[in-house]
Amino acid sequence: AWMWDVRNRTKQKLLAPNRGRLWSTAVSPDGNSLAIGCEDGAILHYNLPRMTLLKRRILSIPERHDIAIDPAGDRLALVEQYRFQVINGHDGTLCFDAPGPPGIPNESIAFSADDRSVWIGGGTGWIHRLDLANGAVLDRYQHHQSWVNVLAISRAGTRIASASIDGTITVANAATGRLLLTLDIIVPKAEPTRRGVSDSNR
Repeated sequence: AWMWDVRNRTKQKLLAPNRGRLWSTAVSPDGNSLAIGCEDGAILHYNLPRMTLLKRRILSIPERHDIAIDPAGDRLALVEQYRFQVINGHDGTLCFDAPGPPGIPNESIAFSADDRSVWIGGGTGWIHRLDLANGAVLDRYQHHQSWVNVLAISRAGTRIASASIDGTITVANAATGRLLLTLDIIVPKAEPTRRGVSDSNR
């Protein structure tokens, strides 16, 4: 994983000198922490201002599809095909472990702005919001026809953006699911991986 200076489009530092592929990355809202999920089951936690590795952990989900950092920067959410976990970002202790949405394979995850729930994007184009108190489904809607690869929540928590392998990016009202914007994007032709999305499509 490379850190880039977006102002002049130059590489700044090589991170995650790990064997195998990197599944996902997440940056804390304050910009101070970076988490990287690796194919070998490792989670790498970096201090971004110093660009130094704080901790490397091996957790019980061997093949994470996505990772997210909560608004406070204290917890990490990890998702795999039919399960998700929330862990303490400082010591790695397990905070929550539950199945994902019933019968739907998971691909992406994001914390809600109030830190009380998570949004999970699935392989059927559905997006679900699950309660972090008991794992119950609070909301769900469908604006895509295929895998939802990326989710992002606005700082106020009022809007949710999603990107899919079907070639669309959508923005919706997070409370009602009402579609606000749809963008068609150019998706490079590539064979999907076993997870349903090629690396070039992420």
